Amino acid sequence: MERKGSPKKAKQNTTWATEVLREDHERIQDLFVDFDDPAEKARRREIVETVLAEARLHRALVEEILVPAVRSASGDPSALSDVQDELEEWEALLQDVESLALDDPGFASAWRSLRTELERHLREGDQGLVDLAKTLPLNYVDMGLRMAELRRQITAERPTASQDTSN
Repeated sequence: MERKGSPKKAKQNTTWATEVLREDHERIQDLFVDFDDPAEKARRREIVETVLAEARLHRALVEEILVPAVRSASGDPSALSDVQDELEEWEALLQDVESLALDDPGFASAWRSLRTELERHLREGDQGLVDLAKTLPLNYVDMGLRMAELRRQITAERPTASQDTSN
């Protein structure tokens, strides 16, 4: 019988919030794969809308939970300003894609710009933020639970944000 508080259990608890973020990255990457799949051509608008919703959701989790927790724990209200700037820059790219029809001549360029930025983020992840967070006295379980709750709230407002798109 495994004891509560064993090293294995503690390790799982310290990575829970980062697992939520990693799952977001995987979800968005899978949507990019779906978009490129010729068999999914009829669903491309739905896929694009889901990418937009998932990117905004991921941004909300980082901005509303992880960044404030790191700033509070570090005592530096300007900590992670570069991360905040990056996330804010996403909105213009998201709006560009959102405003264009798939057959609009500008869509391909707007999609490519958004995808390039998101894929760079997916490759690099929130690693700098996570590395800094690991040096601070943070409750990763609490953050993970708060992220899960915020995800539920946002997806309840926008049901397409994280529904399976394989209908």
